Amino acid sequence: VQGDELWIAPGDLVPVEGILMRRVAEVSLDWITGESDHVAVEPGDRVPAGAFNATRHGFTVTAAEDFADSRLRDLLRTTTASDEEFRPRWWHLVSSWYVGAVLVAAAGGFALWAFRDVTMALKVTISILVVTCPCALGLATPLAEELVHHGLRRAGVFLRKHSFMEKALSVRKILLDKTGTLTMGHLALDDPSRAALAAMSSGDRTVLAHMTARSNHPVSVCLHEAARGTALEVCDFGPAGEALTETPGAGLELTLPGARWRLGRAAFALEDATDGERTVLARDGVEIASFGFAEQIKADAAGEVADLRDRGYDITLLSGDDQAKVDRAARALGLPPGKAEGGLSPEDKADRVRRLDDHDTLMVGDGLNASPSFEVALC
Repeated sequence: VQGDELWIAPGDLVPVEGILMRRVAEVSLDWITGESDHVAVEPGDRVPAGAFNATRHGFTVTAAEDFADSRLRDLLRTTTASDEEFRPRWWHLVSSWYVGAVLVAAAGGFALWAFRDVTMALKVTISILVVTCPCALGLATPLAEELVHHGLRRAGVFLRKHSFMEKALSVRKILLDKTGTLTMGHLALDDPSRAALAAMSSGDRTVLAHMTARSNHPVSVCLHEAARGTALEVCDFGPAGEALTETPGAGLELTLPGARWRLGRAAFALEDATDGERTVLARDGVEIASFGFAEQIKADAAGEVADLRDRGYDITLLSGDDQAKVDRAARALGLPPGKAEGGLSPEDKADRVRRLDDHDTLMVGDGLNASPSFEVALC
């Protein structure tokens, strides 16, 4: 209820939009935007419904709305459209007219012979029904559908609604969510960053691996996977090595004998530096290396997109991520800039689908943040 104070434990979702109380926190909006980047929030800031507590401590929010008005409730709502909304199917119409014609022909045959010979009239009627066999349509259609469903299931595709197969015949536009659908959903070092990591001393890489092993932030996870794959010194940092602190929205800090290490935004890691996009590793305020990150496009994504475009489908990329990342993904997939749009909330995506949909749009996504779009698309 609006005005209630809610305790959000580590790993919990914020059920309604709320105002953060008392302490700084960090949240992940992946349920909302589909992106893994964490966002720092200050006391007094609004935390959207569906945000995920990405800190190692709980925090309190004051509910700014009732759950009935919550975005999370909309994201969790299953699509209400039923198969019946797309009926009658064309084969149902054909079978209906066919069965009607057969029954008329059978009745006509009976009527023509009834006044001459009732026995012959029955034979004619039965012959018409047997030869035309209208019940075959009633058996053949569901059998064909089941065979198609079985084949798709063996290929790893499950159709939730039987109406999809006929709807798919009308599809001319395909709207693709980015993260998780076309990308791997986690970060990877770009080429300059891999070179910078290789140029670091073994001791510096050891400190980097030690720091990032103690953080669950997507950037830390990526750097740790990259650093631990290189030759490292065997170092025992002792109790000092466990005194790592993480500042939400800024970075990591570790004080070792003789040096203070920081990993994070430039304004946090360096002395007298302005903030920037790259992540910086610094010792006593002096830059050791900086890192940039790129999303990993699925190996077959570019080929599949190219194949769909060659078949005449109009492909559009939609994402909650910032426009620069979406443009990079579009270039990797071979899509023109005008066919990629970023910075969209789930409601914005649904609005784009609604505007583009002319009963010929397929929405493809991998999570709850795309569910409003699923609801308004043809399929």
